[in-house]
Amino acid sequence: MFNAIFGFIFEQMHLHWGEKDDHGSEHVIDGKIFSGEIHLVHFNSKYGDFDTAANHRDGLVVVAFFIQAKGDKKNKMFAKITDQIPNARELHAKSFLAADCLKWMSTQELDKHYFMYHGSLTTPPYSEAVTWIIYRKPIHVSKQQIAAFRKLRAADNIHQITKNRRQLQTPHKRLTVIFAGKP
Repeated sequence: MFNAIFGFIFEQMHLHWGEKDDHGSEHVIDGKIFSGEIHLVHFNSKYGDFDTAANHRDGLVVVAFFIQAKGDKKNKMFAKITDQIPNARELHAKSFLAADCLKWMSTQELDKHYFMYHGSLTTPPYSEAVTWIIYRKPIHVSKQQIAAFRKLRAADNIHQITKNRRQLQTPHKRLTVIFAGKP
C-alpha cells in the first residue's frame, strides 16, 4: 500500500509534537490545534529520488494525521510505535517496529474526510513542492503516549526534544483548499 500511491513512493514517516498536549500539530482545523501530527512523506516516482522530487511542484505528497492526547487509555494500535520509544531515546539508537505498526490508520476513513492543498515542507528546505492530504479525524492516544515523544533526546544526547513543531505560518498567497467529505 505504501510503496506506490498514485505513482508516489513512500520515503519516511515522522511526527511533530509540542511541549503540552494542547499544541503540537503543525496544521490547525477551524482554530483547533492538536497534540501532535504524523507525516507520511512520499515522492513522485517520475523524479527517481526524494531530493530531486523536492525541486518540483508536483514532487511530494505528505499524508498527515492529527494525534490527540486524551486521558489515560492507551491506543493499543499506536502503542506499536510508542512502546519502542524508550529503546530509541538517544541519537543513533536503534529500535525495530512491528510490521503492522501503521495499523492505527485503519481507524480512519481514508477515502473521505480529508483536506488537500498545495504548500511547502514544514522542515528545511521548506520546498514549495508538497501536495498535502490532511485527515480531519484525529488518532486518539493517551497522554502518556504523546508524552513519550518528549523524552527523546536531541543530538547532544543531553536535552530532551520537548517540542519539534514549526510555528503556524501565514501563507504568502491565498490557498486553495479542497475538502473531501461524505459522498
